[in-house]
Amino acid sequence: MPMKAFDDYSNAVCTFVRHATAKEKEAIRKELADHMEDHAQALMDGGYPEDHAARVALASMGDPEEVGRELDKEYPRRWGVLVTVFQIMLLLLGTNLLIFSGYYLPNYLGQTLEARFDPMSGHSYIPTHAGEIYPLDLRQELPGGTVLYVYGVARNDKGQVWVYTVSYPQNPFQNTINNAANLTFTYGSTDTGGNTWQDIDSSYVTPRACYHRYGLHEVTEGDVLTAHYDHYGTTFDVTIPWEEASP
Repeated sequence: MPMKAFDDYSNAVCTFVRHATAKEKEAIRKELADHMEDHAQALMDGGYPEDHAARVALASMGDPEEVGRELDKEYPRRWGVLVTVFQIMLLLLGTNLLIFSGYYLPNYLGQTLEARFDPMSGHSYIPTHAGEIYPLDLRQELPGGTVLYVYGVARNDKGQVWVYTVSYPQNPFQNTINNAANLTFTYGSTDTGGNTWQDIDSSYVTPRACYHRYGLHEVTEGDVLTAHYDHYGTTFDVTIPWEEASP
């Protein structure tokens, strides 16, 4: 965490608090620096990179001269200094929570909720290359809290089938895990051990949802289409009812 930038800002504020004692200025410096560190850590917990979180926390404090002059108004009424600092911190925190909740949180929460309840909306970023998509509701929770959701299948009259998946975190404040490399497919009416496919036609990845479309070719009537997941000891098979989709 770039402590020097936080210290420089705190020192700049204190240059405008002219009537405070050295001890009081040190207390103000510490309060401001602690606040910026806490704000940056909260942003990092929400998925921000460290440097970006520090810049946002610093920028959210506002102009150091304005903050310093507001604090200076409380001197020589020294009994009110800590109360005033606390009030300013609450105001700054409230403002930034409004900014964060007004843009980032709805955006992230929207991605998670869309993936969980209405994946076809996010699916609009992925071309279909087929007819109408038959909706599915095949979900599997993975280690780490990510859910793999097979939400649709489509096919055409040329033996081509597309399987659509999305991954999203159970906790909307966490990033999802992109599991595209861990899913393969087999299909056939007899032995399918040597007929494994993993053809990712397209994908659309956000911090809170990872959409993928898998393209399978030369699937014929009577074939059993199975999705196989295998990653660090977590394995499972899901049968895809592809014949339900209209060619």
